[in-house]
Amino acid sequence: MDHKLRYLLVVILCLTIAVHYAYSQSDNELAVRVIPNKIMENTEGIIQVYSNSEDAQQIDKLIATSSDSSVVQILGIEKETGGYFTDIKIKAVGDGDAKIALAAPGFLSKEFQMTVSKDTGDATNLLVKVTPGIFAYNGPTIGYVTVELANEGGFPTYAKEDTPITITSSDSGIVSIKTSQIIITKGSYFATGQFETKQEGNALISAVSPSMSTVSASVGVLAQDPQQTIQVYVFPEKINAFKAATGYIAVQLHDPSGNPVKAKEDIPIKVQITNSSGTESINTSHQNSVIQANEPLVIKKDSYWASIKITSNSGLNGTYTVSISAKGYIVSQPAQITTVTSNALFDDKSAHVDVLPILATGQKELIGVLHLQDSSGDPILAKRTMQIHIDSSDPTALSVNDVQLDYGSQAALVFGTVGNVAKSVTLNVVTENTQSINPTITSAPPSEFSLIAEPLVPKVLSHTDFPLAIYLSKNGALSTFGSNVTPLISPEAFIQTEQSSISKDQSIALVKSALLKEQTGTVSITTQDYSTSISIQGLSTKPQMIAMDYPENILANTIDTFSIEMLDGQQLPVSTGDDMEVKIVSSDPSVIATPDVVTVKKGTYYSTFEVQPKRSGSAEISVLGNEIPLSKYTVTVVSFVPVISISTPDYENLGSNFVATISVSYHDKSLTGMSIDWNVQGAQIQTKETVTDGSGNAKISLIAHDPSKITIQATAHGGIYDVASASKDVTILQPLSENKNPNAGGGTGSTMTIAGINPLFVVIPVAAGVAVFILKKKNLLVGVGEKINFADKFAEIREKIAELKER
Repeated sequence: MDHKLRYLLVVILCLTIAVHYAYSQSDNELAVRVIPNKIMENTEGIIQVYSNSEDAQQIDKLIATSSDSSVVQILGIEKETGGYFTDIKIKAVGDGDAKIALAAPGFLSKEFQMTVSKDTGDATNLLVKVTPGIFAYNGPTIGYVTVELANEGGFPTYAKEDTPITITSSDSGIVSIKTSQIIITKGSYFATGQFETKQEGNALISAVSPSMSTVSASVGVLAQDPQQTIQVYVFPEKINAFKAATGYIAVQLHDPSGNPVKAKEDIPIKVQITNSSGTESINTSHQNSVIQANEPLVIKKDSYWASIKITSNSGLNGTYTVSISAKGYIVSQPAQITTVTSNALFDDKSAHVDVLPILATGQKELIGVLHLQDSSGDPILAKRTMQIHIDSSDPTALSVNDVQLDYGSQAALVFGTVGNVAKSVTLNVVTENTQSINPTITSAPPSEFSLIAEPLVPKVLSHTDFPLAIYLSKNGALSTFGSNVTPLISPEAFIQTEQSSISKDQSIALVKSALLKEQTGTVSITTQDYSTSISIQGLSTKPQMIAMDYPENILANTIDTFSIEMLDGQQLPVSTGDDMEVKIVSSDPSVIATPDVVTVKKGTYYSTFEVQPKRSGSAEISVLGNEIPLSKYTVTVVSFVPVISISTPDYENLGSNFVATISVSYHDKSLTGMSIDWNVQGAQIQTKETVTDGSGNAKISLIAHDPSKITIQATAHGGIYDVASASKDVTILQPLSENKNPNAGGGTGSTMTIAGINPLFVVIPVAAGVAVFILKKKNLLVGVGEKINFADKFAEIREKIAELKER
């Protein structure tokens, strides 16, 4: 019976533990990090693999494959010190994409894509620029085409060997190539050729080199001058011919966009008036007295308008068309005027202004025609001589003169002084019935000549010579200088240029220049008559920034690998021309310690270094390099704090021999190989274990010699885990006092046993097993397990069973 019960106890205990662990299994995932983060072809790197689980498990027997060995080649696999990181050494053979597959026992397999970029020092693209891009048919004909080498990111790149470039034109009848073959010599990054314009039109200039795509730029050749239009207006559009009446014909010179523009010469204009059928010609000659406009109509040079009167005899009733013509100019559609012979109405209450387009010349200009009309729009005659005031919301933009309308007249011209800048303005015609007007004002176009400066090179590398083109533009097209000039180019702190002069009738001057800084700056160019400023960006093949890469999870008590990578202005990897020392500074070395200096070797673009995360917390790591902006990174270190407990009887007899057991775990997983430091007071140490076994336990055997209390202290440390301590007190049982009163009542207590075993030792494990199984089924075990260490309790039960067996 004794043996059967003991066997039953063991079976129940095993089943309980089995149920617990069967329900606590979980799949672990692999995490990866590529060093360097941006990897170039023909370089080597590392794929760092680690456990993504919360307890940082070690990875054994890792297997790695590449889907394309022409892109990524697996060189070998080895564990880092400590065993928690595994490094896969790789070689980036060529640019492109490859899938890396990873598998290891106890972990879910993982597949991810790696991208290998081309060497940023290799020229893979061409850049092309034409200077200038716009020519006039009757102007200078020679221009320049510059071709530049660039890497796959479009960044200027030096030629590693002489690179031939072929230049072609899409239409040699418009643009012919004078230099069809140019060579970008080894050590240079651009070359320049010439082209010549032939006739008006557009053509593409293309550049191509072996193994590089064709690039093109457009050249336009404009006609001598875009044609301008003369617009005709007749105001008022309806006049009362109860008696002889007068209106006005106004004309304006407009550019192709329909805006007023000043005439470069006097423009005489002919006027023809016909009836509505168009069959009867009513000329401007004196032979016809029905309706006429006999005054000469001329738009004067440097003006944009002209006006004359149009008069009608009394009793004339009809609609007439007013058309114009001018040699060498487009003219607008005709305007119309209607004459009526209704009874004349005299009034002074409602003045109306027909406003014309206005050019902001800073001078007095014709802005419209004022006339009187009733609410239906029919003409009214002035019943007295009137002075009509027109208010302006902004007199600096447009100030209108008072308009005088004579007795019996119907219309008068309106003049105003216009500002130099076009602004929005509102005019109010002040009569009994006020009219509000919002005239259209446009700014005068800029001077037809302007000074242009631009680099011949599409993108400029600092500290290298490049040609700066300086030329005059007339109406947007290349022109020539009218006199000898000496351009002044500044600031000298940003751009260095050779002294140069430009001769009269020269079209383009090329000035040898060099940018002194790797930044964008404004360059000013001034001559005797003109000035301009341009923005130029100075690029550099030297590293422009340093990027630091580090693990997503940084664990205390490990050695981690960080990397720094040299990047250009487009954040692409760039190799160093010489050894480059980079300073690394941690704001809190007690959290994470770094080396003082990391060297990136000549011809490489990254370097790795080891750091020592010491405790949980955050620290700022600063990365500093000569002539490179400071980079700062905030890193966070996390630590794993194990759970430890000491299991031993709460009471012991003086002189007895007993065992204390320490259990070390993390997230319910027993920790093997943890170092244990024991400190015991009140007992003699017989034997002790200083490293936890496969169950996360270590034991110490003691003999009690203190008559009152024994204190057991233990500290666990090792691996990636923080130091943790536990303490347990054991009370020494005192001997019972002798009963000196024989008459005192009492009796001896008895304890119920089954085959010599306390039944509680059977009931407790059975109840525990059932409770664990039920909690597991209801997904409640995790929360309970955090509060109750089942492993410790089972260990205590096993010790009790062992004691029972010895009895």
